[in-house]
Amino acid sequence: MTPWAERVDRVKHAVDAWSQRLTQPDDPQTGSSLAGDDTVFPRLPCSQLAWNGLTVGVEHLDATLRLLQQQVDVGGPILPAANYTVLRGALVGSSQAVVLLCSSSREERTTVGLQIAREEYRQAFNFRKHVLRHAGLVPEAQAAARDRDYLKLFEERREQAEARLRERGASNRVTDTDLVEKAADLVHPEGEDAELMQLALEMEWRLGSGAAHGRLLVGLQRTGGHLVQGQNVVAMGGSYDDVAQQVCAVSLVLSAAWRMWDLRITSPRG
Repeated sequence: MTPWAERVDRVKHAVDAWSQRLTQPDDPQTGSSLAGDDTVFPRLPCSQLAWNGLTVGVEHLDATLRLLQQQVDVGGPILPAANYTVLRGALVGSSQAVVLLCSSSREERTTVGLQIAREEYRQAFNFRKHVLRHAGLVPEAQAAARDRDYLKLFEERREQAEARLRERGASNRVTDTDLVEKAADLVHPEGEDAELMQLALEMEWRLGSGAAHGRLLVGLQRTGGHLVQGQNVVAMGGSYDDVAQQVCAVSLVLSAAWRMWDLRITSPRG
């Protein structure tokens, strides 16, 4: 077993334990730090958004591990884009949880919570609006849409979140890239290699996004990930160690989120 395979094996054990925890969601204790954060916007509280981040992070990291193991079991090849596409989901979910949990400032944590809640309502509104106005909607659904306002709730909640953000003088918008960059700073705040570790996570986010969106030129930025054959052909490839390294990097983000989750949900009064 290679050093990276040994590290991946340790990540697998952690993911198994986290997956078990997901089957029994925790409620923040009365008087806990997270219970206090939740009072800022109870409609879509920080604890729910953080738990969703943990869930998405664990699910996608688990899926990446299974996908990678299947490629090993059949003797390859190691897929050059699909592994990173799935791992990207683990990174953004873990990052969301970290940003909502790991900052020492309640103002910062809850402002990000409001921004994420606002984005949740905005995207849900846009999705439902598109469906309701699409010519392919069946007649029964069209009739139901005429009798009930299926957009009002999402629009009102989005506006409520925006009003809270205006009171704080904060921007409405937070992007997934923002979350990953903030998480990188929080997980690796200091030390000789802190900036290098931050850069590594930010690069993986961008490279993973390139893989998810089928971007050729971004894929070419992975070291050793391609071979140019003539002027018009590029052979893409991947290696186990390259994927394993990124799996371990994302696991550090997820681990930080879980550690802080346990602290934030616990009341200091026990």
